[in-house]
Amino acid sequence: MIDWDEPLLAPKERDLMFVGAGIGDRWNRPREAELFYQGYGPAAVDPVAVAYYRYERIVVDVVLFCQEILLPGAPAADRQRALVKLAGAFGPGSVAEIACRTGDRI
Repeated sequence: MIDWDEPLLAPKERDLMFVGAGIGDRWNRPREAELFYQGYGPAAVDPVAVAYYRYERIVVDVVLFCQEILLPGAPAADRQRALVKLAGAFGPGSVAEIACRTGDRI
């Protein structure tokens, strides 16, 4: 499968950062990550690079959530949803916590 939404040339860690990261509420279960790496095959993965891409993604999401919260005229329900997602990015089991533990998970 190919994602042509925003193609770019990047190291494998940019794609692998999604596995087990909780981003988009996907790949959250250890079994999913285990199956992914089993199918991916043996590969040397740089955990620092994976952590970098996870943090980068979190920063981009924070910016997008804040834009939605502060957008003039945005419906209150959309602002509330964005605020909940923003707060959820930093609690226990959040994407930020997972990114901090990246070296332990790869």
